[in-house]
Amino acid sequence: MKKITLLSVLWIVCLQLQAQDTLTIMTYNLLQYGGTGHSSLAPSVKNPNLKTIINQILPDIFGANEISNNSVYCDNILFNVLNQDGRDYYKRATYSNVTNSNLVNMLFYNSNKVELSNQYFINGGTRDMMLYKLYYKAPNQNPIVDTTFIYVCLIHLKAGNTSADIASRNTETQAVMNYLNNMNLPSNTNLIIMGDMNLYTSSEVAYQNMVNHSNSTIRFYDPVNRPGGWSNDVNFKDLHTQSTRVVSEADGGSGGGLDDRFDHILMNQNVILGNHKVKYVTNSYKAFGNDGNRFNGAINNSNTIISPAVANALYSMSDHLPVVAKIFINTFNSNITPPENTINWTLTPTSFTITSNTRLNTPITIYDVLGNIVYNQSIQDNQFVFNLNVLGPGIYFVKWNDKENTYVKKIVKF
Repeated sequence: MKKITLLSVLWIVCLQLQAQDTLTIMTYNLLQYGGTGHSSLAPSVKNPNLKTIINQILPDIFGANEISNNSVYCDNILFNVLNQDGRDYYKRATYSNVTNSNLVNMLFYNSNKVELSNQYFINGGTRDMMLYKLYYKAPNQNPIVDTTFIYVCLIHLKAGNTSADIASRNTETQAVMNYLNNMNLPSNTNLIIMGDMNLYTSSEVAYQNMVNHSNSTIRFYDPVNRPGGWSNDVNFKDLHTQSTRVVSEADGGSGGGLDDRFDHILMNQNVILGNHKVKYVTNSYKAFGNDGNRFNGAINNSNTIISPAVANALYSMSDHLPVVAKIFINTFNSNITPPENTINWTLTPTSFTITSNTRLNTPITIYDVLGNIVYNQSIQDNQFVFNLNVLGPGIYFVKWNDKENTYVKKIVKF
């Protein structure tokens, strides 16, 4: 009887809470949303079409290009498009227009899944080029646990195919890559760049700046791996994003039908391969609404993969198509399980033991549920034993490192 009582009082439970999720990434040129020019359409005209598109995609991270230079238009999208139909969880980044452009970009996000940690202005663009640091909101996340960050760079490069336009795009992507390189991001960084890049071919220097950078951490990859001359080439008809119309409409958008791949989502190797908790979902990259039968044609002409209502909304909303891709999140609130036969964790009602095949050289830190340190000691040995009797009842997190990983174990003492 005494033994049963002792176990019921001192029993320690070791938990590893796994979080798995899929996030939808979207970039979309909104064609002068909120513009006051003679050819622009009022937000009240655009909003129903944009809402139809959003309801189909429900992006978790949404980078928008071509919003008129007033934060009120960003709020209009947030409150009158995104947070509609029962949704109230979308947020936006801080408005920025350092370059004093007549068009701005904005990042919107699903705050149920991700949160904005920081944002950075990158100098050197025709319009503001922004880097956003987001973190995934894992269930029951504790502030001690290694947080899963996703960096998203949102850009809108100079349009046009003159030599001056090409030189401007080169300068812009050089500025982005120099900024990222100077940040000295850790090798496990998850990094995405997206937006209307106005690129006609993968051989353009602006594109090569991104995909051939010497720093492998910030080097970008095309998820579909389709280099070539994207402009007016039938071989890329399924990837073309501009233009949704054959004729030029009253909103000022370009005509001619779909024959250019201007809008892109690129990812670094960590995201492509899933090296650190975030992985591109194979075959999820799409020019939304493009069924591969649109070459030099309109998006709403007998479309085979979307409804007429959605096709008409894409036609009327913008002369660009949204680009979407999905990323899979696989993270543990208590981080990863130590490799078998390398580091072993042993738990009893009165103690826990960490044993390694090689010599550990790490602090062992124990936190309470509020993140307060209740124990900290550096060890240089193959084994560490801790007497749990010195702790009162409660939830604790035990954290330590090896050369490559951080480990966190959650224990509950009754």
